[in-house]
Amino acid sequence: RVEGNAELAPGAPVRLGLRPEEVRVRGVRAEDANAFEAAVTDLEFLGPFCRARLVAREEPALCLLADFSANLMRDMAIECGGVLRIALPPEILRVFPRRAEAAR
Repeated sequence: RVEGNAELAPGAPVRLGLRPEEVRVRGVRAEDANAFEAAVTDLEFLGPFCRARLVAREEPALCLLADFSANLMRDMAIECGGVLRIALPPEILRVFPRRAEAAR
């Protein structure tokens, strides 16, 4: 949940933007803001970090990219096919209107 934008009506379709390195995975609790379970569907190793494609378990249309350090990958045993509890803190989210042609 994020604060509204004066240009958007409540319930209007939107696109969320965030930096991949700002997705939280350590110490996430169910009651944290915007916390949910996500399946790791793809991993791309990019030197000192790994980019993971995550799909929300309860809302498969919600897909995002997250960057994890090699240490985090090891410490949390992150692997393709695994499930993580992640959080998207409201302060990291950017809200953009979604145009009709992008809503498909």
